[in-house]
Amino acid sequence: MKKLKYSAENSPQAWLYLLPALIIILVFHVYPLIKTFIISFEKGTLNNLVFNGIRNYQIVLSDPKFHKAILNTTLYSFTVVPVGVIIAMIISLIIFEKIKHKDIIKGNVDFPENDQDIIIIKSDGLPTYHFAHMVDDHLMRTTHVIRGDEWLPSVPLHVQLFKEAGFKAPKYCHISPMMKNDNGNKRKLSKRKDPEAAVSYYDELGVPPDAVKEYLLNIANSTFENWRRQNKDANIEDFDFHLNKMSVSGALFDMVKLFDVAKIVISRYSAEKVYNDSYAWAKKYDEELVKLLENKDYALKVLGIERGNAKPRKDIAKWSDLKENISYMYNEEFDKITEFDFGKVTDKELANKISKLYSKKYFDINDDKQTWFDKMKDLAEEVGFAREVKEWKADPEKWPGHVGDISSVIRSKLTGRLNTPDLYEIIKVLGKDEVLRRLTK
Repeated sequence: MKKLKYSAENSPQAWLYLLPALIIILVFHVYPLIKTFIISFEKGTLNNLVFNGIRNYQIVLSDPKFHKAILNTTLYSFTVVPVGVIIAMIISLIIFEKIKHKDIIKGNVDFPENDQDIIIIKSDGLPTYHFAHMVDDHLMRTTHVIRGDEWLPSVPLHVQLFKEAGFKAPKYCHISPMMKNDNGNKRKLSKRKDPEAAVSYYDELGVPPDAVKEYLLNIANSTFENWRRQNKDANIEDFDFHLNKMSVSGALFDMVKLFDVAKIVISRYSAEKVYNDSYAWAKKYDEELVKLLENKDYALKVLGIERGNAKPRKDIAKWSDLKENISYMYNEEFDKITEFDFGKVTDKELANKISKLYSKKYFDINDDKQTWFDKMKDLAEEVGFAREVKEWKADPEKWPGHVGDISSVIRSKLTGRLNTPDLYEIIKVLGKDEVLRRLTK
């Protein structure tokens, strides 16, 4: 196969090839000539030559040092200079015989010209990838070839194939492999060793496809994060993806970051979508969750807690988390709880007193949120706690706690947990009878 013919697009200017040769000529040829005239000037012969003309030429030639300098120059001219020029041309070939290629992701890349005489049709008659790539992508009018950067060294060969066939080469985009941390060292994500390299892994966990796509866009395009910040509710299909904004080096795959993205994605879902997607997942992987979701009307109320407002709940990263995050809303699961943590209120008698006071004096299922919270402050004041958090912070020695600690007692009594979505909404979904039952448990 012929070597690539150089053009203005893929080769340097012609004068650059002669640059090393010119440098060597200056060093090994011009220098002795200059030296000759310096010697002559020192002896005064040059002055005689310039001012007395040809008449004193014999004087110049008869000077031994001048004669020696001329002889040295001649030797340089016929020995060192030719060798220097040859060396310079070899250096030129090594330095300048390059293919200049602009990869959309990698940018400008220089390659040595292709010197491989490759096989394009195997003995069984089947084409190699190199030949099939040229033929198929030409016939399919492919404009961009996106592939792993292990194919980057093949660019000179593929460009040559297209050129020799008279076809227009496509634009190449070489993607760096995704990396992962392995005991403090970075390595390529492996489809053989790493479960997260398989799509089935995310399906089994219950990570929504939307979340996986959103995370991949985060690490694929440097502009996506800012776009998402400015377009919180926009569909990812509206994002203008740029190949030249992809990372030149391999992006680091981070499951923690993926789950954080998934929490944000799920927080934007409606209760109906959360129900439909989680129920479809549960039918494949979690029979217990299916049972919890059988009553759709109640499930939608549970899943609607802290959803659709300015600060939606972000405690669910995958559908396999859902059962753990809503189980306390179901009587059969709540009744399995035997130990309750009341936070800063470590005295169980005081916790029971707070619970009893709330159920008998302050609880009203019909209260709006502000009225409910005002009553929580009244309850805090009645048991000697600060009505406001800022009051407690101003003088913590004066109060055993604040209204938030009172809320924690009620939260624990109703859910068995100290961290849950909005307590007022939980109370409304549980209903009067169930709230009273749990408070007296």
